[in-house]
Amino acid sequence: MKSNYTEKKDARINRYIALAAQNKNYSVTSVSRAVNMIACLPMGQPILVGHHSEKKHRALIDKSNNAMRASVQAGEKAEYYNDKATSAANNNVISSDDENAIYLLSEKLEKLIKKQEFMKSVNTACKKINAAEILAKMGINEQDIKDLLTPKYTGDTKGFQSFELTNNNAKIKATKTRLEFLIKLEAISDSEIILHGVRLVGAASENRIQIFFPAKPTDKVITDLKLYGFKWAPSVGAWMRNYSNQSIRSAKSIVSKHYA
Repeated sequence: MKSNYTEKKDARINRYIALAAQNKNYSVTSVSRAVNMIACLPMGQPILVGHHSEKKHRALIDKSNNAMRASVQAGEKAEYYNDKATSAANNNVISSDDENAIYLLSEKLEKLIKKQEFMKSVNTACKKINAAEILAKMGINEQDIKDLLTPKYTGDTKGFQSFELTNNNAKIKATKTRLEFLIKLEAISDSEIILHGVRLVGAASENRIQIFFPAKPTDKVITDLKLYGFKWAPSVGAWMRNYSNQSIRSAKSIVSKHYA
C-alpha cells in the first residue's frame, strides 16, 4: 500500500545494512579460522611427502585456504550490501507508490519550469551588449558568467545550449504526464469483477491491479503473468502489477485466454 512505502524503503535499507554486517562478521571469523587451522604447523614447515603427517598437513592447508576464500567472498558480499544500502538511501526517484508522490512530482515540476524560464532568461541576456552586467543582476556569480559568455566548443552559442533546454523540456512533459496520471488515479474508486471465475480487483488507491485465482494457476498461466509484468504477492495472495488501463487489459486477456 502507498501508506507503507516509506516503511518498506526503510526496511529494505535496514535489511541491506544487516546483511552487510553479517557478511563482514563472517569474513573476520573466517580469517581467524584460516589462521588458527595452520597455527599448529611450524613456520616454513614443508609437506613431508610419504610421512604419516602428509595427509593431515595437506588437509589443514586445504581447509585454511577454503576458509580464506570464504572470508574474501564474504567481504565482497559485505561491500555489495553496503553499496545497496547507500544506493537505496540516496535514491531520489519518485515512486508512484509513495504516499507523497503527487506533492513531490508537483514540486519537481515547479522546479523544472523555473529552470526552463531561467535558462531562457539567461540566453536572452547573453545576446545583450551589457550581458555580464545583466547576468550579475540575476544573481549569477562571476565564474559562471564567464562560462556562459565563453562557448566551450566550435558551434556552441553563448548561454545554455539548445539541447539543454530541449532535455529539460522533455523532463517537464514526462513529469506532467506522470502527475496527471496519479491525480486521475487518486480520483478512481476501487473496482472488482469476476471473470470466468477469477477475481480481478482494480485497487486504484494502492496503485495495483490484483488477480485472485480460485486455485494455483498452471505453469502456462504463470508464464503469461510474468511476461506481462505481474508478480506474486504472498502477503495478499494475488498476482499484481501497477495500476493502468494497459494492466487491466492484460489481466483480462490472460484470464480470458486460459479460463474462458
